[in-house]
Amino acid sequence: MVLLFSVEPLQLFQSEKGSVRLKKNGNGNGNGNDAIYYQLGNCFMCGAEGIPITKFPIFRQDVFGINNDKVPVCRDCADLFKSCIKAPMNNILKNYRTSYDLTSEAFLRGMEIDDVFLELIWAKSILGHQREIDHIIDFSEPENCPICGHKKLTCHHIRKRAVFGENNFIVYFCRKCHDRLEVLVTTGEDFALKDNYLEFRMEIDSMINNLRGVNATNILKQNALREGAGSYQFA
Repeated sequence: MVLLFSVEPLQLFQSEKGSVRLKKNGNGNGNGNDAIYYQLGNCFMCGAEGIPITKFPIFRQDVFGINNDKVPVCRDCADLFKSCIKAPMNNILKNYRTSYDLTSEAFLRGMEIDDVFLELIWAKSILGHQREIDHIIDFSEPENCPICGHKKLTCHHIRKRAVFGENNFIVYFCRKCHDRLEVLVTTGEDFALKDNYLEFRMEIDSMINNLRGVNATNILKQNALREGAGSYQFA
């Protein structure tokens, strides 16, 4: 939860236990009884001391399960860290081009796709098996959804833009079928990230060392994050 200092009319109260209570004025819902508590501490990244902090998870719990790997950061650094955390994940996922292709191809063919199938095509053993899909998948825009026949279509990038950058590997589905495919892709990505935990850990450690002591606000203003490039500029 993020503490917004500029919101009015809010007042900040410091408790004896080193936490911050955010209390609403006026006679709104709860009449000020619905206070929210924030821990006071030092920001791991910028070094600011005695400020409200949030503990930001390093490893997504929906992927790696419940864990205590969290970084105490202030609001600005939390925004930066949230943006940065994508780069190490994308660096790993870039190696799974064939897995992205196979997932969409199987979906287009109407195959039954379960977790066993996804774990197989997103395994490390698939790395290095490159294949061209230009002659396998029809990239022309159809009149109807190839899965259900619905007429209102959305475009799906087989090779995810956040990972591979802008590309023309686009197929078309209705919104409902598109969402089904996105769930399958996300599940596959989760398998790949779990399978590369040690590599991911090394990239995360390197990233945190680079971030320590940076001016988060200036970095964000410079738009240092290059979407799709899987890297972050700190200069």
